[in-house]
Amino acid sequence: MDKNQLFEDLGNRLKDENLSARELSQLITSSLPKLYENILGQDKSYVIKRSGMLEEYQCEKFQSSLARASDETNQPLGSGELNVLCSEVSRQAAQMGTVIYTWQLRDLILEILYKNKYYEVYKSYKNAR
Repeated sequence: MDKNQLFEDLGNRLKDENLSARELSQLITSSLPKLYENILGQDKSYVIKRSGMLEEYQCEKFQSSLARASDETNQPLGSGELNVLCSEVSRQAAQMGTVIYTWQLRDLILEILYKNKYYEVYKSYKNAR
């Protein structure tokens, strides 16, 4: 089956559901990570970026963001603290699935920063875009 036929069939099946635009959006948004997981398997973890692109999960990326955020607060996080935070985020993210949205990862990072009382870094990271 070619990809055009695949999407046409999926579109027709979803049309039969008579979903509102909001319901359709919620269904697709919540189903996309599971679809990726089914296709890609469970070997690696991925993040769905705001652009819609899929990228392999890399702890180092948010570690550098946290380092920048902490530097802005004049309370720099050391490599040990960054590694502990990375481990905690990675562990909890894995419980969410092998494919998650960037907004889910961001919310998780903020939650962990707050829980661990990194309040100034939390504020700085939250305000960064």
